[in-house]
Amino acid sequence: MCGIFGFVTTKNSFNSERVKSITDQLLLLSESRGKDSSGVAIVREKEIIVYKEPLSAHKFIKQKKYLKLFSTEQEKHALIGHARMETNGSFSLSNNNQPVVKDGIVTIHNGIIVNDSDIWKKHTDIKRDFQVDTELYNSLLRKYIQKKESLLEALRATLSELQGSYAFATLFNDFNSLVLVTNTGSLYTITDSEKSFVAFV
Repeated sequence: MCGIFGFVTTKNSFNSERVKSITDQLLLLSESRGKDSSGVAIVREKEIIVYKEPLSAHKFIKQKKYLKLFSTEQEKHALIGHARMETNGSFSLSNNNQPVVKDGIVTIHNGIIVNDSDIWKKHTDIKRDFQVDTELYNSLLRKYIQKKESLLEALRATLSELQGSYAFATLFNDFNSLVLVTNTGSLYTITDSEKSFVAFV
């Protein structure tokens, strides 16, 4: 299955060089879980920057566009990353690779949603554009965000419909939040004594 990871830092807790070093290490450690593609999403100031390629992690971290992500001292508040093993949705198409960007939501996913086709048919008001099952999570979550009173309620409604296995890490263009959820128990977190840094794998 795929490898997912990420971390959140407090203001000025790490410089760009340190953030890159941690990201490199996490990507390389995740490579054994998937070598078909690699990708990261970085929360920097008020934007989420996504970069992904159909490359293994050890090739990905040498790309000029990847290196450029860390070439500025502009604050990096959070980062999520993914090393993909293809399940559904060809890795030759960028939209199928992770992080998956759809409806103002950026998600990485380890696992397989086995009833995605049924849910797409049930919710005819949301549109499928890609082949990867993670897209459904983004679209369904956005639908419920617009209908429910809170992000937590929207998340519960979304997860109640999913069958299969999942560990999701999600960023939003309209919430200052990183959401981590799993139904397999395969998400682990660590923090430092000053609580200036929290990482997950």
